[in-house]
Amino acid sequence: MKRVSWLIPVRDDPRLIDALRSIAPELGPDDEVIVVDDGSAVPVDPEIGASHGIPAVTVLRQGRDGIVAALNRGIERAGGAYIARMDADDVVLPGRIAAQLAAFTEQDVAIAGRVRTDAPQMQEYVAWVNHNDPMAERLIESPLIHPASLLRASAVHAIGGYRRGDFPEDYDLFLRLADLGRLARVPQEVLFWRDGPARLTRTDARYASPAAVGLKQQWLEPRIRGKRVAWIGEAAIGEAGTSEVWTSWLAPRCARAEVPDAELVLVAASDRDAARARVRAQRPDLVEGHDFWMLA
Repeated sequence: MKRVSWLIPVRDDPRLIDALRSIAPELGPDDEVIVVDDGSAVPVDPEIGASHGIPAVTVLRQGRDGIVAALNRGIERAGGAYIARMDADDVVLPGRIAAQLAAFTEQDVAIAGRVRTDAPQMQEYVAWVNHNDPMAERLIESPLIHPASLLRASAVHAIGGYRRGDFPEDYDLFLRLADLGRLARVPQEVLFWRDGPARLTRTDARYASPAAVGLKQQWLEPRIRGKRVAWIGEAAIGEAGTSEVWTSWLAPRCARAEVPDAELVLVAASDRDAARARVRAQRPDLVEGHDFWMLA
């Protein structure tokens, strides 16, 4: 079995060669790079790796079937024990794979790292995701940066790969992986995360806040059923209307119990530190990420 399979979906992005060059120093003798061309107008050259002195690059081509199909096609072809995600417009920072592999334990299913970005609109999210607790805070936002992640291949196969739907496929993957093992992050920067007007997070409704909230609600549904739930909410949290979406979803599903009597506590609060302190003062036995969740 190979060690690491790098997986890069691409469509019409000339920065692919920069991404490949940044990967090259990270490659071990048993690693491979799989580029999945999702119907580029100018197809990716099958010899792109050899022509630039980058070994072990395989190019797969498909019609414009989308990111989920491209990722799953790459997973099917990958022979590595680990899958290193990467996007064609990003740049790997030195030492990424060595740090992530060294951090992997038997209980881990995905390990990301900190990122730096050139996107002003993403600074708040990057500041959070670079320092969060990926397991405890996974219902706030997607808890890891997808293209900065190293995934255990057997875990990805066990959950059936990526799912297609009206939701962000990377967040969905992390929620399902977290049911099998631990999500973690190394403390060093591993990726320069580029941004631009064509990025899917800017152009596709599946990556907007309502879609992410729906995904969280889908995950929570079986976990709140039949339990005494304390639900603490505020009028303004996240994007406009998010708190109302949570209110309309929670109201018919659970009695709004007081925190001292609750089996499960859900909190949608703009001041997370104050909310945590309040819950922990009343119920120090509750564990965030198990029977106490921060929502957004």
